[in-house]
Amino acid sequence: MRGASTTHIFVKEEQFDIVSLMYSTNLKPKQQKQQLKIKKPLMANGFGNELPMNIQQCEKEVQKYLDVLENVSQQGGRTWIAQCPNKEMHTNNDRKRSFSIAISETSHENKERFGEYMVTFCCFAHKGHGCSNRVLANKFKELNPTIKLGQTKQKKKIEPHYFPQGDESYLEVNSIRERSDDDIYYFKNQHGHIKFLYWKNYNKTTKSNDYLPLSFSMLAGQGLHPRYNAKGEIEGGWVEEQLWEDNRPFYRMDELAKWSGSKIAIFEGMGVADVASKLKWFEDYFCTAYAGGATTWKNTNWDGLEKFDEIISIGDNDLTGQEASKDLTLYLRNTKGYKAFQVVPPAWLEKGWDFKDRIPEELNVEEMLANKIIPTAKEENDYTTIDADILRGRWTDLEDSRKYLFDHFRRKVVHKEKINDWYEADTKVRRGGKSPVKYLHSHNIDRAEGLAYIPSDQKEIYRDGLRYINSYRPAYHVELTADEIKNIDVTPFIRQADILTNFDAKDRTYLMDIVATLIQTPWINIKFATVLISKSQGTGKNYFLTSVFKMIGGQNCKPLETDQITKPLGRSWMKDKHVLICSEYEVVGTKPEIKRQINTTKTLITDEIHSCEPKGVDPFTIHNQFTIFLASNENAHVMIDDIESRRWACFESHWKRDTINAKFPTHFEEMENFVNDDKKIAGLLYYFKHQYKISEGFKSHVAVVTQSKRDIVGNLKSQLHRNLEEVLLERKLPLLKSKDVFDTRKLYKELRQEPHFANITEADIRDYANKNMNDDHGHCWEIANGEAVTLIAGDSKSGRGTRHYVGFANKEYWQADMEKNGLRNLKLHMIGKFHVPEFGKQKQEELYDTQVSYEPMAKKGNEDEEAI
Repeated sequence: MRGASTTHIFVKEEQFDIVSLMYSTNLKPKQQKQQLKIKKPLMANGFGNELPMNIQQCEKEVQKYLDVLENVSQQGGRTWIAQCPNKEMHTNNDRKRSFSIAISETSHENKERFGEYMVTFCCFAHKGHGCSNRVLANKFKELNPTIKLGQTKQKKKIEPHYFPQGDESYLEVNSIRERSDDDIYYFKNQHGHIKFLYWKNYNKTTKSNDYLPLSFSMLAGQGLHPRYNAKGEIEGGWVEEQLWEDNRPFYRMDELAKWSGSKIAIFEGMGVADVASKLKWFEDYFCTAYAGGATTWKNTNWDGLEKFDEIISIGDNDLTGQEASKDLTLYLRNTKGYKAFQVVPPAWLEKGWDFKDRIPEELNVEEMLANKIIPTAKEENDYTTIDADILRGRWTDLEDSRKYLFDHFRRKVVHKEKINDWYEADTKVRRGGKSPVKYLHSHNIDRAEGLAYIPSDQKEIYRDGLRYINSYRPAYHVELTADEIKNIDVTPFIRQADILTNFDAKDRTYLMDIVATLIQTPWINIKFATVLISKSQGTGKNYFLTSVFKMIGGQNCKPLETDQITKPLGRSWMKDKHVLICSEYEVVGTKPEIKRQINTTKTLITDEIHSCEPKGVDPFTIHNQFTIFLASNENAHVMIDDIESRRWACFESHWKRDTINAKFPTHFEEMENFVNDDKKIAGLLYYFKHQYKISEGFKSHVAVVTQSKRDIVGNLKSQLHRNLEEVLLERKLPLLKSKDVFDTRKLYKELRQEPHFANITEADIRDYANKNMNDDHGHCWEIANGEAVTLIAGDSKSGRGTRHYVGFANKEYWQADMEKNGLRNLKLHMIGKFHVPEFGKQKQEELYDTQVSYEPMAKKGNEDEEAI
């Protein structure tokens, strides 16, 4: 029963009985115990005896109440929350789940009387202010908690009627006639006809007055209080309920026509209005009130007050009363157009104070009335009701951070210092000296390991048995009509993608697949960055990136500078973004700095757990995945120095702006209009989400090697490697003339004789060969998976083979030959006994079995076979 200040306990006899036991959660446990001892339980409905109950009886009893409650969910083993059955008090939010019901252990001193367990219930929102124990008990009587599931939950409301004129038999109900005129409050229409009344009854237990309703209905003749006409026949009946759900008159409406003044004061309660009307400060005011609790002003008809120059609302000095007074004032001003104001009692006054109570000497009523205000409309999810926020589960404490909590209403993390500052707006809750954050913790708010930001509808993410709050917020776009969907035109965007991929259909499809994967399955981690390059400026890269940004939405996509990506500090955006865009990406600095920047970027691409370290505050962990788009005007990037690097999907456009304008004169104008038209962006999103089909072979975990990527790696090739490539491909040395394989040591010795290779090392040659082998399109190839190869006896001094051999030509041919014949033909080739046929690949395939097989070569002589 977290956050409750009042618990209502009931036990069962023939139907059900209600027992009320009050205690304050602001008291320490010891004080609560003492208070429980001295308070005597009260039978709130005035009949029946308490019966001790065991756990089975409690479970059976509580189920009857759960059956008739609405919007029920279990909050623990024996605790449920639900929509309060007293809907009259919750008209502003009919589905508000402020009602709690639980089975709890009975305190030791009460076990003999009540049994081991009790069923308790409470309305947190309006306890003591309209949802009292007595009111809730009566509501349950109406709902009849003995009914079974599937039956009607609530009996039909009886239609109300005006009191019959001249008939005062209602005064016999509950001996109302015996009360003074000041104890009966009539609510009449402007013509003086009675709709209903409230009568005051002093409650000896609570030592306060209860205001009980009485209505009349022609359909209630067989009820508890039938009405008899002049013939002695039953004609309708008096009902101890408020049957008028709306269009209620305000108090003393029938007297308003006689009022000559221009001011009205609206109080919370008829007794307050009567007392105020006799005070000197309200001589110029018509004093009135509305029927029911603080928030039932909405059920009242406030028409006909436009002629008054001033209407003031004065609620009781408590949270419910002041909120209702504020809401009533705003309604009268904004909806009805009246000149309404709110009068706010000083904060130092006793909680619950109104004008029926003693007026302190230090209270300056004239000043209070003069300081009337026009209240500001309550912002949604503001910080004025900390208790209500606790009840509604607004906050989750993040265990991996000392200073952050997660706000479920606004779906964002908030620093505890801000929470402490903002909740100063809640002046009604007594926190006992605790800060708002400590007050939240004292009520055992929700806790989770940390945050996640995964683009899905999951509210919680579980990783390795730990719970993370998913703070993802989807983007919302303008809605498209059926005709707009039918006529979606994404031609400018596709043309832009063509320009960025040089109108290469394969590369264009690959680029579109990346975007479609991001839109259709955003929860899939694309583990490579998309790099857009154009040596010439003005090719439209930013139009492409802007389109992606607007489709994803600003709350999920972040444009960044290179430093914001590569520096570990100040990256607070990590907590609520999953797409990153950098329009000018460039890593510079010393080799260690460049390596660190590249590695930092790679961790954003590959990892799903990141440390977020905003400046000036403690770091915290975030479960997140990032899809990254980078753009640059440089076609040589140190991070893309290897064809086999899986983390970069590269697209380099060779088109120039002048060429684009000549070929497509209106393209850039179309793209400018496209990215700035919300309908166009919504259409592009619809196209990628529902119309575009992702290629079957697309893989989100590894980047495809495009020609652009090969060119970038080539642009980074050293001059030494360029010179080596020229020597090998053009066979410029004698040992390369007739062989497709070279010995690195022998090649090194010959190259040293050339002026351009005076400083070359054997390691340089191996490094060049290795880079060409790792590239699927490189011309070098590996022999025997890098194992040593022996050609003839004495090939090495140790009698073992050597790893110095590298293939550098006819790669496809030899790979196919080695797959079928092993190393036999290759070894013959390496000693000059076998030559690759000099015709095309198709002919090679045709002659493979007849001219390259091992058998014909072996018949030449034993010396060849012995040589290998």
